[in-house]
Amino acid sequence: SRGFSKNILTKYDVGDCTKTGKPMSGRAVVPVYDNNRQYMIGCTGRATTDKCEKCNHYHLGNECPDKESLYLHCKWRHNYGFKTQNYLYNYWFAQEHIKESRSVILVESPGNVWRLEEAGIHNSVAIFGDKFLPNVVDGVSMCV
Repeated sequence: SRGFSKNILTKYDVGDCTKTGKPMSGRAVVPVYDNNRQYMIGCTGRATTDKCEKCNHYHLGNECPDKESLYLHCKWRHNYGFKTQNYLYNYWFAQEHIKESRSVILVESPGNVWRLEEAGIHNSVAIFGDKFLPNVVDGVSMCV
C-alpha cells in the first residue's frame, strides 16, 4: 500500500504474510540474501497496519496487545536470530554497480533502496534502521 511498483516488489521477493498466528503475520516480508543471492540468510517484516493511537504499536484487530507482548508489535521485525548489524540489505544486487561507480548510497531501510531502484539508481544498500554504531570484526573497526 506504500505505492511500490509490482516489478520492484517481485525483484526483491517481497510478499505479505497473511497467516494468522505466525511471527510475521500482518507484515510485508522482505527476504535478505547472501552476497551472491544464492541463500536467504534472514528476513525482516514491516507492519502493514497503521500505528495504533491507543498503544503506539502496530497490530491487527481492535484490541491492544498486553504489555508483555508489545515488543512483538513494532513497525519492523526481524526473524529470530537474524543479526541485522552484520549485513547490508541489497548488497547482492548493488555490488557490481558500486564497483562500477566507485560509490555507494547508504540508506536506512529496504523501502529506501526500492525507491532509488525505481528512480534508476542501483548502488544503494540499507542498514536496517536508524542506528549506525561502530563494530569491530577481526580487529578491524567497521560501521554496520
